[in-house]
Parts: sequence; structure tokens; C-alpha cells
Amino acid sequence: MSGNEATVTSGRGAGVHSFCFDHCFWSFDHKSSTFATQQMVYEKVGQPLLHSALEGYHTCLFAYGQTGSGKSYTMMGDSEAKGVIPRFCEELFSKITNPEEENKPTYSGQMYCNYLASSFGYRNRAEAVKYSNRPWIVIG
Repeated sequence: MSGNEATVTSGRGAGVHSFCFDHCFWSFDHKSSTFATQQMVYEKVGQPLLHSALEGYHTCLFAYGQTGSGKSYTMMGDSEAKGVIPRFCEELFSKITNPEEENKPTYSGQMYCNYLASSFGYRNRAEAVKYSNRPWIVIG
């Protein structure tokens, strides 16, 4: 891996293949100088999406890859290192609750209720919806 390019060498004699991406993250060896933390991934991928969403653009983050490659961990994280989704939600709700501008715009969106309930300490989906005073569509 070099910069935004990943190179794969086939063991079957098919040669060398290079793939370019917007971002490449190395997360295999914690001791490596190029190791990407959850915070680094969020700053490169999550924050730009959040800022675009707050400017009114439709955004989507789609995790795709081989089984066991770290998609769920990257998106959700664990108790020690939050993933992209919890960081995104925390920053989103912080910006909506504490607007930087006097004339704050109205936001609406969708969020899966199971995540909303578990992440913000609600006992169940109904309680999450009951105490939500934001204009959000919650999909259960």
C-alpha cells in the first residue's frame, strides 16, 4: 500500500494489480507508523460526509468488502474505540443542538432505531422515539 493505492500480487501467476481509492487505511499492525486509528478514519471519511449533509447534500457511507475485513468494526467500533457511525451521530446531534449560527436551518433524516436506542441509552425503540424531539424519521 502506498498513499491511496493498494497493490495486490496474485499467487496464481495473474500478475500484479493496483487499485486506487479516495483513501487507503492501514489497520493491521498497531505498532506500524502508518496505522490508522478510528479517529483518523472518521476525520477522513465521516466528517466530510457530515459537513456535506449539514450543507443540504444527500450523503451515504457504504461499507463493502470481504468477510472479516473490518467493515463492522470500522463502522461501529468497540467500547474502547468508537467507529464512524457513533462519532458521526455524536457530532451531528451536537451541531444540531448547539448551532454555530443564529438562524439555524431545520434538519431531517433517517436513522435505524435499533442503533439509536442502544447508542443513546434508551431501553427500546419506542422510548427512543418518544424522547426524540428532533424531526427524524426513525426506521425500526
